[in-house]
Amino acid sequence: MDDKVFDELMDSVDEAIGHQKGERKLRTYYGDANTVKRARLSTGLNQDTFAQTFDINPRTLQAWERKDEEKLPGYVKSLMTLIQDDPNRAQRVVSTEEHEPA
Repeated sequence: MDDKVFDELMDSVDEAIGHQKGERKLRTYYGDANTVKRARLSTGLNQDTFAQTFDINPRTLQAWERKDEEKLPGYVKSLMTLIQDDPNRAQRVVSTEEHEPA
């Protein structure tokens, strides 16, 4: 994986944090939810293990994987791209981020 993909993911993380603080609105990616399912299947993990590994609420993951078209925030697409390209690096990124209470 190149640094451009990693930088895009980190920009998306900054957007998500800004959104959580009420400082900005998130971009929305219009695409099919199979992007999420493909990323999960590429890891060989079931939904529960994938959600736990990448710090995603299992119900959120299930919603992302619905077969109908979904509106996915830009950070979801970036995270799924990183997971498909380098799942170990993606896991390190999500496990080292400081999570603020919602």
